Amino acid sequence: MAGERSQTITFDAIATSTLAKYRPKLVDNISNDTPLLRWFTTGGRKRTEDGGDGVIEPLLYELGDGKWYSKYDELNTTDDGGITNARYDWRQYAVPVAISGHEMRVNKGEAAIIKLLESKVMRAQLTLQRDLTTALFSAGGTPDGSTAAQVSGLALLVQDSPNNATAVGGITPSTSTWWQNQTHSGGAYQNSTNTHLVQPVQQFLMKLMNDCSKGADRPDLVVCMQTIWEYLFYTTEPSRRYTRDEDTRRLGVDNFRFGSAAVYYDPAFTTTTAQTDAGAAGTAFEAYALNSKYLSFVTLNGADMDFTDMVRPANQDAWCKQLLLEAALTCSNRERQGYLYGVTAE
Repeated sequence: MAGERSQTITFDAIATSTLAKYRPKLVDNISNDTPLLRWFTTGGRKRTEDGGDGVIEPLLYELGDGKWYSKYDELNTTDDGGITNARYDWRQYAVPVAISGHEMRVNKGEAAIIKLLESKVMRAQLTLQRDLTTALFSAGGTPDGSTAAQVSGLALLVQDSPNNATAVGGITPSTSTWWQNQTHSGGAYQNSTNTHLVQPVQQFLMKLMNDCSKGADRPDLVVCMQTIWEYLFYTTEPSRRYTRDEDTRRLGVDNFRFGSAAVYYDPAFTTTTAQTDAGAAGTAFEAYALNSKYLSFVTLNGADMDFTDMVRPANQDAWCKQLLLEAALTCSNRERQGYLYGVTAE
């Protein structure tokens, strides 16, 4: 028993030290998994909060009542509102890093324990990458089940039917019309087998981006399904401008600029994660036009891809740490975001 306790203490100390050192690399690896996840965790779009029952985003929905005046004219001192708040619930996620008693006993020595831990952490990392990426394209929902409890993603914040009665951040778009995102239903475009010119994808996308814009305040990211990205890539070749930023190099993916926005193909954006017309005879493809000025990925301090203490369940011959994430995806201006759908190849 004394030998087992000593081995447990040694294992716990090595595990704690190893995971503490590995965490920065883990966070970096998870953030770099896909273009959308990388985008949300860089460029000031990610922030960490120390507490709060939810994430509060101040919203400016109406300008004030200013006036020109002369000398002793009476001035308006009434606050006429125009500011409210959106509230987003925290969503909790955990994936275990578990070591059985058998694994611990056959992996003696610091090097063997570290090697075992690295394989376990890699599995947890890949699991979190998969689930978080899926969530970012989801509509999330009320936390009453394993799927509904996930982070509410783009399918909620930037909807194909923005005037519905589904509340976003506690505000109902059907009654608060200023809280509706932009949409554009595309149409047919010419693929490689056609000889006639049909309305090009560029026209659909530029229409959506212009609808999302006000002066220089324009979308800075377009995230596409694969077919739209490939069409844009080949048909914009004469004037294509590539991005050469650090994020692009770290992702190892191709992207280019279309107007004000970087254009990414995200492999997680498929007919399964698309919102409308998805999978209609395999011909419908969609895209988001996003303005990062109004989007944030917010994590809660203490659960920002952090590990819990190592525990041993009373009814199991095993030790376990949990990799935790408590987060919310928020939007403070839906009018500056857009969704392109119903684009088909003829």
